[in-house]
Amino acid sequence: MAHRFYFDVHVTAAAAFRLRRQGVDVLRVQEIGAERLSEPQHLEQALRLGRILVTQDTDFLALANAAHQDGKTVPTVVFSRQSIALGDLIADLELIATTEPPEAATGLVFYLPIRT
Repeated sequence: MAHRFYFDVHVTAAAAFRLRRQGVDVLRVQEIGAERLSEPQHLEQALRLGRILVTQDTDFLALANAAHQDGKTVPTVVFSRQSIALGDLIADLELIATTEPPEAATGLVFYLPIRT
């Protein structure tokens, strides 16, 4: 089973569309009416849904780190700058979706692009 992603409001619909065409399970917060949730609520939601949070918002890095330091379970967070090329974002997310076993999907942080 491949990982499933939870895209925050900063990640483009185009990325979700292209990943879905490749068979990757992507949930955008806009699709479930959750765009007004706070960042801590998005972390909780991604964890509850068993999804990797994908973001381009640096606030999530600090929040996930603080929660981890407090001994809380946090979802894996994938962070990329908004300047990343769409093709690189797609390729790296496909790689993450298919290589790590889902049971290892908590508490990790990936910075994109993976490849340079």
